[in-house]
Amino acid sequence: MTDVISPFNGEVVGKVSVASKEIAENAIESAYQTFHQIMKKMPTFQRTDILRKTADLLEEKKKNLHKFLC
Repeated sequence: MTDVISPFNGEVVGKVSVASKEIAENAIESAYQTFHQIMKKMPTFQRTDILRKTADLLEEKKKNLHKFLC
């Protein structure tokens, strides 16, 4: 386990497991496949609503998003 440090105040805000690149890639692929299986069954209007809400949240949070992507 490794500490998760807040970039705002330097405090430990949680702990996460450290995974190998292979384990991370497998988890991402599994999430991707599951997401697409669910989305295929969902009506278009629901998918559109999810994507719009996602875009709105990204727009709202974009000022802080770069801190997590860098």
